[in-house]
Amino acid sequence: SKIAVTGGSSVAALTHFLTPTKLLSSAQFIAARGGIGDEMRMQANTLVANFAKQCDSTYRSLFLPEHLSEQAYQAMKTEPIVEEMMALYDEVNIVIHGIGAADEMVARRNSSQAEQQHLKEKGAVGEAFGYYFDEQGAIVHHIHTIGIQLEQVKKSDKVIAIAAGKAKANAIQAYFK
Repeated sequence: SKIAVTGGSSVAALTHFLTPTKLLSSAQFIAARGGIGDEMRMQANTLVANFAKQCDSTYRSLFLPEHLSEQAYQAMKTEPIVEEMMALYDEVNIVIHGIGAADEMVARRNSSQAEQQHLKEKGAVGEAFGYYFDEQGAIVHHIHTIGIQLEQVKKSDKVIAIAAGKAKANAIQAYFK
């Protein structure tokens, strides 16, 4: 199996529950996105390395910032490592990802005041894979990210969403709509 993993504290908490098995030792953990913010312990790259170590498995990382300007995004899409990772995402069997509260993700991404205001006006309460959604689960905004795309997530056999905490209650409910 190829298992794509995003970052975040809820996903990071899974590390302690992983144990080596014959099935997991043949899996490959793949960073589902580049980095966000400064907290290295919660980054997808760190988590795939930790997951692989716990499972006696292998991993692939993606050392790029997740959120890029439009110009940088267009330039990076043609880089060989990005093309290689995008092809890997097409082969993913399982996706493990977090669900973020919109306001927390906006802060973590250092979004501009204009983008913050736009999301507030649109009623964004949650985020996953660069998609912000409102309380009804409708996508209200999408940022260009280098990493697994929603179309690739939908093709995977299993999607495991992880979230915890009162602050994420609205985001969790909206995500499942």
